[in-house]
Amino acid sequence: MKTAILVGTRPEIIKMAPVIRECRKRKIDYFIIHSKQHYSEKLDAIFFSELDLPAPKYNLNVGSGGHANQTGRILIELEPILVSEQPGILLVQGDTNTVVAGALAAHKLHIKVGHIEAGLRSFDQTMPEESNRIIADHISDYLFAVTDLQVDQLKREGLPDSKIFKVGNTIVDALLSHRSQAEKTSQILRVLNLQEKGYYLLTSHRAANVDDPNALIEIIRLVARIPGKVYWPIHYRTQKVLKEAKIDLPPNLIWTEPVGYSDFVKLLSNCIAVITDSGGVQEEACILGVPCVTIRDRTERPETVDVGANVLVHRNAEAMLEALNRPIASWENPFGDGHTAERILDIVTEQEVLPVLQTLDTVCVVGLGYMGLPTSLLLANAGVKVAGVDLNEKKVNEISSGHCPFEEKDIPELLAATLKTGNFKALTKPVAADVFVVAVPTPHESKKCDLSYVISAVNSLLPVLNDGNLLIIESTIKPNTCQDHCAPHFEIEESECRSGALPGARASWQYASRNSAQ
Repeated sequence: MKTAILVGTRPEIIKMAPVIRECRKRKIDYFIIHSKQHYSEKLDAIFFSELDLPAPKYNLNVGSGGHANQTGRILIELEPILVSEQPGILLVQGDTNTVVAGALAAHKLHIKVGHIEAGLRSFDQTMPEESNRIIADHISDYLFAVTDLQVDQLKREGLPDSKIFKVGNTIVDALLSHRSQAEKTSQILRVLNLQEKGYYLLTSHRAANVDDPNALIEIIRLVARIPGKVYWPIHYRTQKVLKEAKIDLPPNLIWTEPVGYSDFVKLLSNCIAVITDSGGVQEEACILGVPCVTIRDRTERPETVDVGANVLVHRNAEAMLEALNRPIASWENPFGDGHTAERILDIVTEQEVLPVLQTLDTVCVVGLGYMGLPTSLLLANAGVKVAGVDLNEKKVNEISSGHCPFEEKDIPELLAATLKTGNFKALTKPVAADVFVVAVPTPHESKKCDLSYVISAVNSLLPVLNDGNLLIIESTIKPNTCQDHCAPHFEIEESECRSGALPGARASWQYASRNSAQ
């Protein structure tokens, strides 16, 4: 399935990086679209390079602008790309104008949408990000939530359970894979003459804090009260407001242009504490074990507050100083284990396969061993009618009574649950079905594979195979086994087998060849 990945800002690039790398690892057909909502080299292109990501296939070059203008331009530029590429799914992450525009464009074209970080809520409708989150969630087909808190929020809003998946946060994947590299390669502390645990880090970019000169002056006054060096990589939009309002900076403040991801991770990992209005930085600090003070009165990451990693102080200097001086106890990262991207792609892949299988009447699996039985149970538990076949009558009776014939973690529980659905029956003879799976053993002797069980299983299926059936040889076999040993039983020539034409039983079939190393 072709997958489109849409990004537009620094956090989206960073958080999508693990998904992109996992797509590349699995050889998934994917492409990247970059809206360029962040339009400077320091705010986007450098991250593709640092994170070793391929260049986007499409750059929309949207740039800055009002919310309606920016969202509208992304919609206009994105639609013809989606029409031309026809991806099976569009993945978006977060709560930006890029996200809501991408979700709308794909939804209207009947392309499935996967929203990563679904269910986040600040309950502050003055934040444009809040409406973006809500709209994206309610038109997405896959809602990838970070924690139980977001899962519950999505359910409270009436979204169906079938769309909601708790997967963790890809920022954990990104940080765990990049932190050690940043510690080795970044020279930012030396360049800025900063000592480890000898400075505070400040980030502020929310419109409510920096677009209004009066609010920005309050932020500067907060900085002046902090007892020590404060480093602030200042967003270009904020630099403009500072210049136009002629706001003087306090002497304890060290500021620079925005920095790359490696430098930022190094700065965040080694500061005393971070003062921020960024939701992403709240998460990153919590994951890295860095105390955080948030200059907002609400947050869409309440888990950071719940575990003691974060305190909300708005723009109150006394509350900020109290929060910075609070006793700090260690906390457990609530955002995942670093395998979020894997889960997301597992879910998308599985969900794309199951609807096809669920249109079938039955699947017949021959061989109820370590591979055949779990395969049968998983299909049946997903709603497919499955007949599991084994010549061993004792094994069939044992399975039918709910007892697993071998030791395997979680299989006894899966068997019990599946039998209750009525979708699975264990039999001693094959029955007609839409799909047939051969999962019998192939013992190895003298470095040769004994194919007698496979040949016997194929022969047993001949009386029940019909036009349009799919036959899958799952057993461990070497390449060309199907052509050389199975095809003759369908009374066809080797060339016809390769073309997929089976005039004997006239079944459409394929094989899965698995070597013993797997």
